[in-house]
Amino acid sequence: MYMRITSRAAAVCVMKPMPSSSSARALIATPGHTDGCTSYRWEDRLFTGDTILIDACGRTDFQQGSPERLYQSIQKLLAFADETLIYPAHDYNGKRVSSVGQEKTINPYIAGLDEAAFVAKMRALNLPKPKRIDVAVPANSLCGGADVPRQPGETEAA
Repeated sequence: MYMRITSRAAAVCVMKPMPSSSSARALIATPGHTDGCTSYRWEDRLFTGDTILIDACGRTDFQQGSPERLYQSIQKLLAFADETLIYPAHDYNGKRVSSVGQEKTINPYIAGLDEAAFVAKMRALNLPKPKRIDVAVPANSLCGGADVPRQPGETEAA
């Protein structure tokens, strides 16, 4: 297995072997929010990045986003047992963990939506452009290699 290591000084991404252990783990390609989104399974846990958030999912209106691909990626993750724990990359409401079963039941971007309905919902969101997107997208392309200071009081959600 491999994981991405970022060298901030050179702004270069390299692939390094992940340490071996006896625990079950897997890397799962989950594009849709961006081309490079990856989720990770470790034992009974999924680390879903921005693919599945708690009661939400990643947006698809920039950075190579695709609602069709996001839907397919979400379905891959929902195929795990309902008891599988979900840890998203972040949550703006202070929640830390969910489960596959909970997201299937109450996530308004998942529950009861087929692919056509999901795609229509995502395309109709009309979300405001994030304040730092013009900095974040190039930095993401450099694997986070761009150090851009925040303004006083500015947070990830700002």
